[in-house]
Order: sequence, then structure tokens, then C-alpha cells
Amino acid sequence: MSLTIGGEPDGVDLRRFHGQFRRGLLMHRKGRLGLFFLLQFPQSIVASTSGLDVRTQLDVVKCLADEPPESVRAHRSYQDMVQLLTRAMELADDALAKAQNRQLDTRVFSALLEALLAFDRSADVLDSDVTSSLTDIDALTGLFNRAALDRDFRREAAKALRSGRPLTVAMVDADHFKKVNDTHGHDFGDVVLNVLAHRFVESLRPGDLVYRYGGEEFLVLLPDTDVAGAVVVLERLRLRACSTPITQDDIAVTQAVSIGVAPVLTEGDPEDAVLRADEALYQAKDQGRNRLVVAS
Repeated sequence: MSLTIGGEPDGVDLRRFHGQFRRGLLMHRKGRLGLFFLLQFPQSIVASTSGLDVRTQLDVVKCLADEPPESVRAHRSYQDMVQLLTRAMELADDALAKAQNRQLDTRVFSALLEALLAFDRSADVLDSDVTSSLTDIDALTGLFNRAALDRDFRREAAKALRSGRPLTVAMVDADHFKKVNDTHGHDFGDVVLNVLAHRFVESLRPGDLVYRYGGEEFLVLLPDTDVAGAVVVLERLRLRACSTPITQDDIAVTQAVSIGVAPVLTEGDPEDAVLRADEALYQAKDQGRNRLVVAS
């Protein structure tokens, strides 16, 4: 059963939760890989670093920048997920402690796996409930679409104008994407866009927002962030995009992206920042692609 959109009339609260929840799940999966590594090699556990980092990444709820809206917190699928996540993390703590003392056995490990699978099922149900309540999700990538961008950009620009806090926008484009489609087919091209979307979400901070702008173009909003801070975040995104090949069957493509960045100025039309970011994007392409250029 889908969630009732509550709070702001255009469902901003639910969209914000959806984006943060997706990022939290990606961080959880990264933490899960770290957990299994530590269980396999318990000598790597250092109380102040490895085990703590893994536990932080596993906790989806703590990865959220904002408290979920009331419509989510009151929903049974969210409550079930939190309960199952708590149980999985308790078993993870127990397994790490036993592994450190060389007491980890099949029974403990099996219970942990079952708890993680139960959490996965509950997270899928919650994600499905939220997604079915939103009409502004891009079906291919799971990112927000242009309709959501139009609303969110107006809101963030107005907020920046009132508060005097900076707002930065970035245009991101997949390099030579037409060649990917022409060489490997549009089905694999869809795989590339889907993987890129996941890597973008993983690279950005909880408060950042990313949208599928059209085709192989994406737009990123970075609230409360000046250009210098945005460059740090977006360089991480650029490097993550091409960090490992994207594969399917016997196809493997290392997909780079180019990025144009511009501040949203307090004077003038906020949409001008998108045009300046787009111009900077084309400068990045003219300069050889796989790079970031800040609008002059």
C-alpha cells in the first residue's frame, strides 16, 4: 500500500526522504561488504575505526540527513524496516565480537544472514511504497525527474535568497554516450545510466539532490554549498563514475562524465545558473571531457 503524501502540498518531504533513503541503502550495502570482510579477517578489526565505520554505514536510519516525515514514520512498512534493521545490527555486533575472540560459528553467521535478508525484504517494500506514492520519479534510473526539479529548484533558490546561504547547481553529462548505444545497444545504454545514477547518489551528501535532466544528462543541486565546496563533492562524483567498468555479460565500459558548475546568484533569474552550468559543461567537453569546469 502506497504512502499518503503529507506535509508540504507537493510532496517535497516525501521526495526528500526517498532520495536520502536510496543513499542510505547504498551506504548500507557498502557497510555490509565491510562487515563480511571483518568477519573473514577479524584481525583487521580496530575498535576505533573499522568496526565503527562498518556499523555507521549499516545504519540506514542514521544515514538520513532529516527525520522521515510523519507519513513515513507512521507507516507499517517503515516501522517493520526499523525493527528488522535493529535486529540485524545487534546480530552484526554479536558476530563481530565473536569473530574478534575467534568464537564465530555457523549458527551465529546464519542468524546474521537471515536477519539481513529479512531487512532487505522490508527495505524493498518500503521503497516500493514510497515510489508508488510519487509521480516524479524517472522510471529508468529511480532519480527525480524534471517535474520534481522544477519544484525543488524554485524552493531551494527562494530559500537561498531568504537566508543568504549559497546554492550551487551542476550539469553532468555521460561522455561519448551515443557511442555506447551505437556499439552495444540501447539496452546496455540503459544499464550504464542506471549504474551511473547509483554512483551519483552514493557520491553525494545526504542533503544534495540529483535529477535525470534528460537523455544522458543529469542535474545536481547542492544547497548551503558554495562553488569551492561543490567542486570537492562533484570531483568525488566524477571519479566515482569511472572508478570501475560497468559490465553486462561480456560487455565492459568505463563511463566517464563531464561536469559544469555554477553558483545560483542572489540577483537575477535563478534559471540563469542552469544555463551557465550548461555552458561550463560544454567547455569541459571541448577541453577533452572527463573533467569539471566552473562557470566564469
